Amino acid sequence: MKKALASRTEAVDPTSSALGVLAQDPAMALRLAEITVFRDLAIAFRPFGLSPPEFAALKIIAENPALRMGELADLMMIRQPNLLAFISGLQKNGLIDRSRDSVDKRSFRLTLTAEGKVLLERADMAQTAYRERMAQHLGQDNLEQLTHLLMQLVSLRPLDPEFQP
Repeated sequence: MKKALASRTEAVDPTSSALGVLAQDPAMALRLAEITVFRDLAIAFRPFGLSPPEFAALKIIAENPALRMGELADLMMIRQPNLLAFISGLQKNGLIDRSRDSVDKRSFRLTLTAEGKVLLERADMAQTAYRERMAQHLGQDNLEQLTHLLMQLVSLRPLDPEFQP
C-alpha cells in the first residue's frame, strides 16, 4: 500500500504518488485546496465563534444591507433550508436582524446588528491575515490570477440547473 498522504498536522504533498493521476485533475486539486483553505479559515475564525460560511454571510449582508434571504442563498450557492439553519444561529447570537420585507410579506430582509458589525470587523482582520499568508505562499500576482480563474469557474453554467447538492 502507498504511504498515507499526510497526518492531520502536515500539509498534503501535491506530488505524492498516492494521489496518482488525480494529482493532475483540476477538480481534485480544487477540492483539496478548498479543504485546506476552509480548515485554516475555520481555525482563524474560531476565536470569533464563526464558521467560514457564517463569515461569508455576514460579509455579504454587510455589503448588501437589507438583502433578502433568497438573494443571500443564491449568492452563497446554497439552498434556502440550509441557509436558514445558520442564519437563525447568527440571529440568535445577536449578529443579524431578520425582518419581513415591506413589499413581499413572504420574504425576510437581513441586516447586521451593531454587534455583528464589530465582530465582522474583527473577523475581517483574521481573513485579511490569511489572505496575506496565501499571498506569501503563492505570490501576490499568482493569488490574484487564481482568484480570477476561480471566479471564472463560478460563472460556469451547471450541467443540470435543477440539481442541488
